[in-house]
Amino acid sequence: MKLILDFDDTLSNNKPLKEAMYSCLEEVGIPRNVSEKFYNEKRSTSKPFSLKDFLRSIFANENIEGPVDAVYEKIMEICPNLLDQRLLDIVKKLGKENCYIVTNGDFDYQMDKIKRSNIETLFSRIIVVPGSKKEAIEKICTDNKDERIIFVDNKPEFFADLDMSVCKNLTTILYDENSLERLKIIYRQNL
Repeated sequence: MKLILDFDDTLSNNKPLKEAMYSCLEEVGIPRNVSEKFYNEKRSTSKPFSLKDFLRSIFANENIEGPVDAVYEKIMEICPNLLDQRLLDIVKKLGKENCYIVTNGDFDYQMDKIKRSNIETLFSRIIVVPGSKKEAIEKICTDNKDERIIFVDNKPEFFADLDMSVCKNLTTILYDENSLERLKIIYRQNL
């Protein structure tokens, strides 16, 4: 069995990271309502989100001469505490050779979060894509034709464009409060 996990809001809970961002911005004088509005504007574009770019932009927009790098570091300190330990337990049981991360976003930002979470050595491959995960998922499926593959993601749109005739060995699981139990059942069936 091979396991493919999304990172943001699947393997890692990003809500506290966003809260840390708002809190740190308040500390440098940017009110929460201003940073939330600016964040929502940045996230509404198709461009992958980069926290460093966001911080540079909001500091410039608010005419704040500040320590962008120091604020970034303070926000990112929380990364190791955001992981879903239950999913990590399954990853550790399956072993590095059977586990992948396929995540969507800005390459540098995603890799920095993963590295700071201290989990990169648990996965055989970490793939960051700026858009669809179709190509990466289908390649893992075709490279492992004789294996059952489980793909867990919190966004159904990343399942929608998959060619299931290519991914005959793929089971998708939408990450929610019930998905961990379903994943454990599949894991036990494949022992």
